[in-house]
Amino acid sequence: MLNLIISGHPQLQTGSLSNRIIVQELQAKLPDAEIIDINTLYPQGQIVVAREQERLQLAKHIVLQFPLYWYALPYPLKNYLDRVFTHGFAHGGGAKLGGRALIFSFTTGAPETEYASGRSMNHDISAFMLPWQQTCALCQLRFYEVHSCGMMFIPGVSTDADKLAVENKAHAHAQRLIKLLGEI
Repeated sequence: MLNLIISGHPQLQTGSLSNRIIVQELQAKLPDAEIIDINTLYPQGQIVVAREQERLQLAKHIVLQFPLYWYALPYPLKNYLDRVFTHGFAHGGGAKLGGRALIFSFTTGAPETEYASGRSMNHDISAFMLPWQQTCALCQLRFYEVHSCGMMFIPGVSTDADKLAVENKAHAHAQRLIKLLGEI
């Protein structure tokens, strides 16, 4: 398997227009990719570690698709990394993932303009990627990221124009991710 795509949205089918569109487009355009929704696969968070480690070893490119939650990974994805990226498997002696690409593909609700000193997020978006970059360094993985800001859509609150804008940005995000996967 060339591409393993792991969706970490806690409510992919009911709680995210943008992440749902991105995953659907990846399914349509990358039929050879294995795409898993860890929240659906493991609703109680009880990850089958050996199974997931086997999937990771078969992949050349690993994509984590998620919304940025409180400047970090959402719980299902953080739980996955904590349980699966263990010492002796992902890092340390006998590590088995080195050299693969790990792509952090994420969306934010806030617009990109808010990720700046003195704005509501107070830092450039790249500041929130430092732990992920270090994870890749520790595990000898190649770090990549694709992000899209301003992806918030709230049914009953957002306008039809807002929905269309988010849909268009989600399709563009998926296309940028697909292009990256073809280049690395």
